[in-house]
Amino acid sequence: MVLPLADLLSLAAICRQLRPRRVFEFGTYTGSTTLLLAMNTPDDCEIITLDLPGEAIRKHFRFPYESGCRFRNRPVAPKIRQLIGYSGSFDHGPYEGTIDLVYVDADHEYTAVKQDTETAFRLLAPRGVIVWDDYVWLPEHSMCAGVTRCLNELNQTKPCHQLEGTRLAVYRAPPAPPFDD
Repeated sequence: MVLPLADLLSLAAICRQLRPRRVFEFGTYTGSTTLLLAMNTPDDCEIITLDLPGEAIRKHFRFPYESGCRFRNRPVAPKIRQLIGYSGSFDHGPYEGTIDLVYVDADHEYTAVKQDTETAFRLLAPRGVIVWDDYVWLPEHSMCAGVTRCLNELNQTKPCHQLEGTRLAVYRAPPAPPFDD
């Protein structure tokens, strides 16, 4: 599945406005969104994308895909570092507090979205942004209900906003407090 045009344009605009130095993506899939992130961020931005191992893709997807195939051999490919693993057991420690933009589009089951969301908050740098795909879903895509449920609960304590006309939801971290003298 590829993002609708409004979602692609919105995500590109977020990248251009934010100008992140580091991006972390949960769920590479074919890498179309990864490519969009790389094309719309500064040249020195590092894009880190995490996807399932090949055997898990073949086991869990009706139509197996080649993870990251869309960005390979593209001029922006050197900006992208693809990691393989399960987000729930992956060691995110080296990235905590250093990510300017987190894009969450992996497992859409409630518990997985909740876990990826908790990790996303730990990854965020001050003034960082989290974007979730599939916040708004069509009835034929009921597997996305976990995203909506998780973000509706989260919105009670942290303000998340749907981008009108898209399936995207966004959170922006407040600035870091000033240093005390």
